[in-house]
Amino acid sequence: MDQATRLLAQRRFRVFWMLNAIPVAFLLDDILVLYGIRNGLPAPALAAVASFVQLSMPFMLVGRLITARKGLARGWATAYRIRYVLVLILVIVPYLQSNVVRTAVFLAGALAFAMLRAAGVINMHALNGEITSEEDRGRYLHGNFALFNGTYMVAVALTVVATRLVDKIWIYQAMVMVASAVGLLSLRPLVRVPETGVGKRAAQEPFFSLLASVRKEINLLVLIPAWAGGLAAFGMVAPFAIMLIKNGYGIDDYTALFFTLLFLMGSVASGVLNRRLTTRIKPHSLVIAYVALLVGIAAAWAFSPATFVLPVVAGLFFLTGVSKAGIVVGLQHYLISENRPEHRMHVSLLAELSGAAIAGLSGTLLGGGLLQFFGARVQGIEIYHGYFRVVAVLLLVALFFVQRLARSGSAADRAESAA
Repeated sequence: MDQATRLLAQRRFRVFWMLNAIPVAFLLDDILVLYGIRNGLPAPALAAVASFVQLSMPFMLVGRLITARKGLARGWATAYRIRYVLVLILVIVPYLQSNVVRTAVFLAGALAFAMLRAAGVINMHALNGEITSEEDRGRYLHGNFALFNGTYMVAVALTVVATRLVDKIWIYQAMVMVASAVGLLSLRPLVRVPETGVGKRAAQEPFFSLLASVRKEINLLVLIPAWAGGLAAFGMVAPFAIMLIKNGYGIDDYTALFFTLLFLMGSVASGVLNRRLTTRIKPHSLVIAYVALLVGIAAAWAFSPATFVLPVVAGLFFLTGVSKAGIVVGLQHYLISENRPEHRMHVSLLAELSGAAIAGLSGTLLGGGLLQFFGARVQGIEIYHGYFRVVAVLLLVALFFVQRLARSGSAADRAESAA
């Protein structure tokens, strides 16, 4: 793909990302959970909705089948088109008389929304790799993430205002319809993103034979633990920081949402900063630096003041957003550069599945277990102080796995050494 075609592809893909942030914000887990509460869903059903994104990751394999027929961009758009049509079933839920039927239809719509997300995003790393070169990849990925999070932040602010001003169930129905309409609109630039055809041909190859080829070139025992460690590090800090300020300091919901917006501001700032840093620093070095920063953030929460201090809390949430964006995009950049074009989809599949599983388990089993342990022994904010003291140590283990990326090297580095 020549430079002019790559730039055209990047512009179209950037528009897709910006528009796609709006339905993500309008249909994120918190909104769906609130909508489910309004519809009288039982607690186990609400818990299931909150975990559908992790549970549905195996449906990336369905996306591979779609890509084998449609290609990367059109395959992604096909999965998302079905996604944004099926999610409209949530609009009719309040009109259903039986609570059992309401629950079943709601769960079906939310699960389909999550499953088809997985079927689409399997193509993300492969397509990003095709439309970028080693020279501009880092700037493009970090810039895209900043744009996505900026749009997402504005959309989340709109949901906060809308749900506060209109205390009616129809506001959630309206958000579902707007999300579906904008989501379908976002697919117009996506289907027009040019590609080389390498991803489509790779999806047509037998999975296990391709995996054998990948294992000869890529040290998966380094890449996958590092990917999982990076995502788990974030998953063990950010959600529990919200719990700390809510349950430890006793602040209200709207103040907590303010800190969520600060977190998103940190993600945007990180993307802007990393666009400059990526020209001087390797992606694995950025990931290592930001996981190390998360260790410091966890330690700060472990010894945070017993009383609410706004500048301290605001700074920690902002820095957590900075770290999250740096880790996620740095890992994406590393994965794309580490693999040949025909391997990117399949290595992405393995990394995403393992990362989602470990991050989900660390948050639910390990995180929940620690809170239960300390909750039986201390009270108030001391529960979370104890939690974060343990987590700060555990993140050092995650940092160990992440820093192994530095010894692995990228495909570009190996080619340069061979030359």
